Amino acid sequence: LLLDSTMTVKMMVAARMHETSLDKLLKPEDYQETAAWLKELSGYDLKIFNGMNPMTIQIFLMTMLQQKYFPLHGATDVPMDLYFQQLGKKEGKKLVGLESFEVQVNALFNQFSLQRQAEMLTEFVREKEKAKDELIVMNKSYRNGDLTKLEELLSIQTYSKEEAKVMLDDRNKKWFEQLPSLMKEQQTFVAVGALHLSGENGLINLFRNAGYTVTPLPSK
Repeated sequence: LLLDSTMTVKMMVAARMHETSLDKLLKPEDYQETAAWLKELSGYDLKIFNGMNPMTIQIFLMTMLQQKYFPLHGATDVPMDLYFQQLGKKEGKKLVGLESFEVQVNALFNQFSLQRQAEMLTEFVREKEKAKDELIVMNKSYRNGDLTKLEELLSIQTYSKEEAKVMLDDRNKKWFEQLPSLMKEQQTFVAVGALHLSGENGLINLFRNAGYTVTPLPSK
């Protein structure tokens, strides 16, 4: 997804609820537990996010958890997807997004009912120690290039088979339909989230099944 100056506003609009609020959607004890953890991780009061959907709160908690245990260092240290896009732009490379903002929002938000989002947020908060442990394993596995372990971590999450299909498999297949023609034009660097690489319907397997040679390179 190509990031631009309008992305934050678009995401905030997509994340907002119009007919309910978090304090109505969550049980009082779940709301209080979520508020306490958010305060601990970020210093923010959950009240200021009361109009945001539960998935947005969960993503924000995950981001704050990541920042706590694997912090960015200074203004020059940016998230990896933004880093590669900025580098490509600086070097005059052609930048191509593999999907639209609307497709990503559907995968992250719209495929889940608000009640389902509330269930997932509640479970995530109730098992915050598990979330911390999984984050540490995930980061270690990513740095070691252990895609099998990353796939195992996904398999123990609360997503149903159909939900995971919308989030990963369907998007992988649409990206794979675009990539061969882009790669024929010129040498191409493709950046996707690590979970889009692993598994039967991951990009690596899709390319290998199509006759491509896919070879891992060691990371330093």
